[in-house]
Amino acid sequence: MGYKINFDTYAKDKVNSRSSWDQTAVLIAADNPEKYFYLSGNGTMIVSADGSNHWEPNDKGKHRFVIHKFPYQKIEETIDELMLHQPE
Repeated sequence: MGYKINFDTYAKDKVNSRSSWDQTAVLIAADNPEKYFYLSGNGTMIVSADGSNHWEPNDKGKHRFVIHKFPYQKIEETIDELMLHQPE
């Protein structure tokens, strides 16, 4: 319901969908991320004042990023299946 309300009010014109990484973050937090993604080494994501960014590898860095092991569609299907699951 939250996404429906968001789609109806997100932009000046109604939209039917939009990219969101929220569900990917929840999937990573709820399950073993290495089941779906490769994990980068440690580093720091540097964000410049103009909004551009770059990755700085650093053994003491606290950031990591994920790299898909599967095509986006397979990840999308996995997330959809979990979101639509009805507990018994």
